[in-house]
Order: sequence, then structure tokens, then C-alpha cells
Amino acid sequence: MPLTDQIYCLHHLNGNIAQHLHPALGGDWQQFSSEFWEVYCAVSPHEFDAKWERLLQHFPTPSVVRYLKDKIYPCRDWWAWAWISTRFTAGICTTGWPEVENRITKFLSGPKKTFFQVFKVFVEHSEQQIENVFIDIVNVLRQYAGLFAFQKCWVKMDKSLLYEIDVLQRPPGAESFYMLNQFKNSSAYIPTSHLLHLCVARRLQVTHLLRIAHLSWAGSSHIPAVLSDGRVICDCCMNINLGIPCRHFFAAWLKFPGLGFHISIIRPR
Repeated sequence: MPLTDQIYCLHHLNGNIAQHLHPALGGDWQQFSSEFWEVYCAVSPHEFDAKWERLLQHFPTPSVVRYLKDKIYPCRDWWAWAWISTRFTAGICTTGWPEVENRITKFLSGPKKTFFQVFKVFVEHSEQQIENVFIDIVNVLRQYAGLFAFQKCWVKMDKSLLYEIDVLQRPPGAESFYMLNQFKNSSAYIPTSHLLHLCVARRLQVTHLLRIAHLSWAGSSHIPAVLSDGRVICDCCMNINLGIPCRHFFAAWLKFPGLGFHISIIRPR
């Protein structure tokens, strides 16, 4: 299908690489595998290319370099996190994920329950505190969201209570957030500068930036961007990649109810 995104299963990708390169690398295979997955975790295309070049330098065997250059690098945007993080995948990185989800559902509810009975089991595990704090959002989720989305949102609402928020204003003289280069966050899934670059490239107008830090994790913070249409894009990429609001969004919603919540924030799956 020409308009369908193609994304590689990481389990099969790893198997194909092992099949082709393990014999050539021999005793260096474990070190290569470790460095390859470091390349996979690169948080931006620029960092990916830098780590990729180092990988080729560390393992210069001609057959290894040829396979990586001819077969793996050309399709990097189908498997590497620097590209996959900003595409909606419902959080799936291997074809085994749906099978695991089915096993968890059967474990909690039993193999012979109806869908409605399974839904009731999950709802009964919900805590009263979260429902009281996020009552408006919970009502929307119960009416429109599916079971997986409801569960994920509930967990993120629970965790969002442990964050504090600062508002970052755009400094005078800066025509756009693209001009800023001081927002660096090593704990984020993609760097904030890359997030803002993507917003500018897609002609999205950023009106505010928020810094959301966990109360107990020193130095751990994320930077959600509030767009002119009220949407929030976080540098953790959960809302883009998984299609479900992250804990940082819910923390911001608690502090600024004007952000609003709409069921369209949850991507259909």
C-alpha cells in the first residue's frame, strides 16, 4: 500500500543482522550488538549519523561494512528511534507486542470472559483518588476510549501527580522558538531543539514551552510545547509515537486546566 508507513520489527531486524554478521564478527559480535543498539537509541538524525560512523570505524571488516551500508543504513527511517519516535506506531516496536497484550488480559480476567467483563475487571482496579482529580478526563475516556488507551492514560495520570511545572517564556527578540539553542535535556527521548525544529518544519506555531520536572529525580525534566491550537507536543514523544497523552501532559493539565482535553488526543488504533 503506497500510503502506508513501513516500520521494521526490531526482533526480526536483530535476527537478520545476526544471521548476516555474527559469522563474520565472531568473538566481536557481543560488542558490535551493544554498539549497534546504542546507534538505534540516538535521539536525533544528526546523532544517529555520528554514532553510525563510529560503528563502522570500530568494525571495519569489509563484509560487515558493506552489509551495513547497503542493507541497513538506507532503511534507517524504518527502524531507528530518531525517526520512529515522531511517527504514530501505537507504541509497537515488534510483532510480538499484541501477543503479550493478549496474555496480560487473559491473566487478569481469565480466558473465557466477555469483552465487557474484561473491561469491568480493569475499571475495578482503578483508584478513587485519580478519578476525583481527573474526573472530567476520566468521564471522556470512559465514554469514548478503548481499553488500552484508558489503561495507559490512567497510569500516566497517576504518575503526573509527582511533577512540578515551570513556564518558559519566549525571550524578547526571538522571532521563533527555532532560534533558541539552550534547551538541552539528556533524559528526554529526543532533544528539545530537535522537537522545535520539527514543529517549525511542519509549520506548527509554538506559543509556550513548559519545563516539567519530577519531584524526586534531580535533573530529570521534560519540555512540552503548547501549540497555538491548544495541542501539546512533549519531547518524550509518547503522544506522537504511542498516540496517548503522557504523564507530562496530565501534569500540565492539572496546573493549567485551560489546556483542555479532547478525545482526539488519543489516536485511533
